[in-house]
Amino acid sequence: MRKPFLIISLTGLAILSIASIVYSTLNAKKVAYVSTVQVFNEFKMKKVLESDFQRIESFRKEHLDSLELMIKVIQNDTKLKNKQAILEYKTEEFYAKQQEFERANSDLTAKYNDQIVSQLKQYVKDYGVENRYDFIYGDDGELDLMFASEKHDVTKQVIEYINKRYEGYEK
Repeated sequence: MRKPFLIISLTGLAILSIASIVYSTLNAKKVAYVSTVQVFNEFKMKKVLESDFQRIESFRKEHLDSLELMIKVIQNDTKLKNKQAILEYKTEEFYAKQQEFERANSDLTAKYNDQIVSQLKQYVKDYGVENRYDFIYGDDGELDLMFASEKHDVTKQVIEYINKRYEGYEK
């Protein structure tokens, strides 16, 4: 009589073990990471915008070089009337253009980087969805979250919590 009970108990235990393994496997999170520097540097959009930026920067440098050459020509011209006034005007024009181009280059760099990062994040998110990842982290040392399945998004709950805490409410 004990033998059938032992067989039933062992069979039940085996079924529970198998069910536990299957449940754990089905509920395992699919997690990955990417080298953010490598992904950024190898992104084709970055290469295209970088080439565009270099073209624009080169054009601006050529413009400044021609202004600088004009200043040197004026300095060396001994027959020019109002030489000092013209020289001061061209020198001011050169420095104004130089500052304008430096600002414009900086603004364009920031604009292009924002466009690249925005598009890159969207593509990483799309990749995560298509490949059924729960999380994709970036390995830039800060472990930035590059993608998360919406079922793990607790943003609204956290906002509600922090705002209540800020206002002095307790749990």
